[in-house]
Amino acid sequence: MLGPLRTQQRQAADQHATPGERLLLAAGEGRLGWMDQASCKGLPTERFFPEPGEGRKASEAKAICAGCEVQGPCRDLAVKAADSLDSDHGVFGGTVPTERSHLRPNRFPEPSAYRQDRKLAERAHELASRVGLRQAARELGASRDTLKNAWAHWNLSQPEAKVGYQPGRFLADRAEAQRAFRLAEKLGSVNAAARELGTTWPSLRKAFQRH
Repeated sequence: MLGPLRTQQRQAADQHATPGERLLLAAGEGRLGWMDQASCKGLPTERFFPEPGEGRKASEAKAICAGCEVQGPCRDLAVKAADSLDSDHGVFGGTVPTERSHLRPNRFPEPSAYRQDRKLAERAHELASRVGLRQAARELGASRDTLKNAWAHWNLSQPEAKVGYQPGRFLADRAEAQRAFRLAEKLGSVNAAARELGTTWPSLRKAFQRH
C-alpha cells in the first residue's frame, strides 16, 4: 500500500524531533490516519520518486496530488522528515524537494563533500566502477544514496552493477523484509530500523517496494 510506505520512507529523520514536534497522523483513526484519504493510495511508489531530469514524471505526480484532500499533512510530513539535501526525495503534497526547502525553519546542513567537490565525486565514481557501489560506499564511509545523488548532481553516470552482485537479505528474502518493516513500525522510523539491523534506509525502502 503506497500511503504507509511513502510515510515510512519520509520518516528517515523524524527521530531527531522531540515528541512535541512529531507530526501525528490523525489521532483515533488507526495507524494509517489521514493516509487512507490520499489520492496516491494504491498507486505504484516509483511514480512519486522522479530521478533528475524526469520533469514530466514529476509533473504527472503533482497532477495526482492536485486533487488530493490531504496535501497539507503529506507535505508537512516530508518537510519534517528530511534532515539534509541528500535525504529529501520525491513528490509529497504536490511539492518537490526544492519547493519544500523554504518551508523549513532551519537551514539544511551542508551538502555532502561529494556534492560540493566534483573531483572527490569523480574519485568515488572511479572506485565504484571498479569495486561496485556497495563496496565503494563501505570503503568511503558514505551511504549509497549520498554517492548516487552526488553523481547525479555532477551529471556523472551511475556505475554499472558488478557481475556477481548479490542482493541484500532484505531485498532477497520477503520474511526478512517483513521483519524489518515491523521493526520500522515499532520504532516509528525506517532510519532507526536500518541502524539497528546494520543496513541503510534506502536498502530497506527498496526491499519494502519489492515485497
